[in-house]
Amino acid sequence: MSANSKPMASLGTMTATEKWLLDSIMDHGIITKETWVTPPLRRKWTANEMSSAMWSLTRRKIVVARPLHHGKTYFALSASTVHKLGLPENKGKELAESAKLRVYAQLLFFTAYDKTAKRLRRDELAVRIAEPTHGLPQGFYARARKKNFLGFTRVDTHLSTLPMRSAQTLRHDVFRFVSLPSVRERIKNKTFEFTWITATHTRADAVMRIFRGYDRIGKAPIRVIVMNELVPLVCSVQFADSLPFNPVET
Repeated sequence: MSANSKPMASLGTMTATEKWLLDSIMDHGIITKETWVTPPLRRKWTANEMSSAMWSLTRRKIVVARPLHHGKTYFALSASTVHKLGLPENKGKELAESAKLRVYAQLLFFTAYDKTAKRLRRDELAVRIAEPTHGLPQGFYARARKKNFLGFTRVDTHLSTLPMRSAQTLRHDVFRFVSLPSVRERIKNKTFEFTWITATHTRADAVMRIFRGYDRIGKAPIRVIVMNELVPLVCSVQFADSLPFNPVET
């Protein structure tokens, strides 16, 4: 979701590399070093040039570095940048552990696991489905060479709960999408793809076993992707959930 030129100018002069990194953060919500040095995020710049540009953005407080897990960090828009660009205030806040899991998984999906998928902004989705997008979740994507194709990613954020919870979420999603005429038509024409992302094969097998047991809905084609990179984050979520109080930032 690239910022338009007028509010972008309020951030000061930026190099092409800095602008591109900022646009990438706007598209994905966050970015990590591992993903910006991996094609397709890395364009004509070297890894060192990208790192130097990110250092400049953080030094000028346009972007902030925040903890991802176990000493790793992610980069996101600072609160002041969010304000200058006229974005919702929550875009400048640190992600909760469960939100971090979802956003990081989608970042990995679009930059490493499925490089042909293009994340759709709400205005792009509205054009593609010719229906209002209010109330629809984020995570829809398209493919450049498939005109009528539409995909959706759902991240398993219930990893600390029983598999039944995730299976029920999947069932709810399928019911919801089938109610949309444009999606229902794509399902019939096999041009709609539902991608479900989880952290381990054991979890995937358990959830899909329950989901396949649902009458009719359980026959819906689900593309399952297992991301082992999420396991450390799952541990962070479980630890945060076990705390008897909410940590206070100092």
